[in-house]
Amino acid sequence: MFATGDKNQLYGALAGIVLAAAMQSSTAATVMTVGFVNAGLISLRRALGVMLGSAVGTTLTVQLIAFSITDYALAFVTLGVLLFLINIRIRSYGSIILGFGFVFLGWA
Repeated sequence: MFATGDKNQLYGALAGIVLAAAMQSSTAATVMTVGFVNAGLISLRRALGVMLGSAVGTTLTVQLIAFSITDYALAFVTLGVLLFLINIRIRSYGSIILGFGFVFLGWA
């Protein structure tokens, strides 16, 4: 993730958003990034984008919970199943939407 995520600060921020959303913790993402800087894997300038992105990713995750998106969980599940079954080219998108639907359903 950091090999492509540190090409510029925008990619670093996107990598930080994905990292924080996956780990559910911007603090853990920041600690990992600081460790990578200490090891010399990425530069401090590029690490700042990752750290900023991890803070944004945590904020987005909390906003999903605050917006009561669980009301739309069954719609996500239904849309995901339909996309999965209709066309083989968009099957992966159906799987992604179905996964989000199950996550939202689990929050309910």
